[in-house]
Amino acid sequence: MASSSAPELIDDQALGRIRFGRNKFLAAAGGFLFGTAAGLSRKADWAQGACGSSSPCFGFPLCCCCSGSVCCMGGCYRIPTCSGQNPNEFCWHTCNGNHNIFKCCDWQASEACICREIIGTC
Repeated sequence: MASSSAPELIDDQALGRIRFGRNKFLAAAGGFLFGTAAGLSRKADWAQGACGSSSPCFGFPLCCCCSGSVCCMGGCYRIPTCSGQNPNEFCWHTCNGNHNIFKCCDWQASEACICREIIGTC
């Protein structure tokens, strides 16, 4: 017959000497899972634009720094993309499902982007 003996208990001091114990494994696995989830979330953000969706405006993602419909990122300048007939036309208006009128303006920073603001109701 096999003799049964009580399992040997490891105290915290002995556990600290183990190079890669259960606690360290769980911490590393948790960091990996969190990093993967954060990376997937960031990819979803990038699909709608680095700084968010410009909806109900369209054409470019939202600029990362806007003061109303004006870009406040360094080096921003207006880009005429609306009619092509007037080089000063870079803003347009649109209405969303909540009956808000948005002023949407095209800007060029590191890439083309939009700043928007609500200017009334429709």
